[in-house]
Amino acid sequence: MSSANPTSLHGLTDNGLGGFSRLLAADPDQPAPQELIDLAAEQGMADVEEQPGDRPDPEENLYVPAGYTYLGQFADHDLSFDTSSTLDPMDHSRPGNRRTPCFDLDSLYGLGPLASPYMYRDGIRLIEGVDDLPRQGGRAIVGDPRNDENSIICNLHMAFIRFHNAVADRLEAARPALKDSRQLFDLTRNEVRWTYQRILVEDFLPRIVSNETLQAFEHRRDPTPRGLSRNLAAFALYTPDKRGAIPLEFSAAAYRFGHSMVRTGYQLNERFGALIFAKNEAQPNPDHSLIGMQPLPPNHVIDDWGLFFPRPDGRSRSGTPGDKDAQNDEGAEGDLRRLQFAYRIDTTFVNPLAYLPPPVVNGDSIVNLGARNLLRGRKLQLPCGQAVGEALGVPQLDPCHLVLRDKSAGGDRQTFKALPATLLAKTPLWFYILAEAQAPLVDWWLRRPLDGDGRPQAFSEQELLAAASPTATQLGETGGRIVLEVFHGLLDADPESYRNHPLAADWSPQLKEMRMWHLLHQLWA
Repeated sequence: MSSANPTSLHGLTDNGLGGFSRLLAADPDQPAPQELIDLAAEQGMADVEEQPGDRPDPEENLYVPAGYTYLGQFADHDLSFDTSSTLDPMDHSRPGNRRTPCFDLDSLYGLGPLASPYMYRDGIRLIEGVDDLPRQGGRAIVGDPRNDENSIICNLHMAFIRFHNAVADRLEAARPALKDSRQLFDLTRNEVRWTYQRILVEDFLPRIVSNETLQAFEHRRDPTPRGLSRNLAAFALYTPDKRGAIPLEFSAAAYRFGHSMVRTGYQLNERFGALIFAKNEAQPNPDHSLIGMQPLPPNHVIDDWGLFFPRPDGRSRSGTPGDKDAQNDEGAEGDLRRLQFAYRIDTTFVNPLAYLPPPVVNGDSIVNLGARNLLRGRKLQLPCGQAVGEALGVPQLDPCHLVLRDKSAGGDRQTFKALPATLLAKTPLWFYILAEAQAPLVDWWLRRPLDGDGRPQAFSEQELLAAASPTATQLGETGGRIVLEVFHGLLDADPESYRNHPLAADWSPQLKEMRMWHLLHQLWA
């Protein structure tokens, strides 16, 4: 299925939201567009000239290895795809979600082997490319074209294809009578889906949501041994009546936290690294950037996932702050590349995202990603961060945390400056969630000695690098709760998920552990 269910629980075809829902009522009192454009212009901080590499970086977030940025993007493409609305204020098209509101990997499987036979080589196994996605005329044959929009997510989608096919081989070898049967496909897809769902819960969420927020919510929802929430009162916003659709507050704000995690560039293998996008690049150039929508160049193939995900043998970091470089340079054996980390979840994003290339924006005049997020939130009349925090019953952010990075001191010296007064009382939800996550970094700055004006002293890139552990960031009580409620709410509501499917009651997973590393390397139980 590639479109939202028209008979969803929330009456979505009648309320004009086309496969989306709202957690709170629409708020027509929104900031002026120019205020948001100006705010986004100040969010781009990293130098566009900075070159990719796998050495320690002052902007790195030690909680999150870089691969989880793109696992998060992969999950996003599994949940929502708005093909209808635009940023044009005169365009009154309603949003339209072309993905199903569940973690069912329709972005991988498309409509399935019966309706999308061109994606399958035998009705069971997905077609694989040769060191690339399968293509026809250069166009990727995948369930969601966005999984070809950059080289990293292209590699990740390829890994899921390989995993599906390997699971099919193992199940067929164990039960030869299933050969070429629809049952073999169904069992394989169940295995892949349930593994993916548990990896999201057990590997992804603990890295991006603060432990305090995660554990408090886990305790409150009181899960069964299979993970199903027993206490529905734990869901203050994403209540069962809303689970037939994806909330706009999630898709257009909270889950866009990953944009701040994108690095300027990435090392893909020992031979090649590039910027995520190159400024003013009218056409994709694989020598300069990782922009996709074209055949994957041979030097863009990730041949060592240890550059993106932590190794289970301890020879690269696990992502826990405190020992950033102890095991993470080249390893005692000298044969390891350094694990790259995502950038902090904070109120900044790298400059390449301020100049999105034409293939990404499809000719839209707004090329700054931050402006696109803020203007989209305005057009959708999302509630402000303070309103969502109040609905959750969590303390509102102190104005000292509603700040932007400030480099006006010159050189590599930087401090923080407050938001414009008009945005302090009602802060756009996306920015508010980033500011909430950024609080450890701001608190570290506030503890610095005061300068002659009575303000905390400016800090340098080297000081920021040395403070990598205490300034690591994760989603806090507002952003984290939205993400947790949506992830767990979707899994609770899906009759096909590992929490509800009858066959999952006796499921013995094929993988040894529910970690991305184990999926990528097919480490079987």
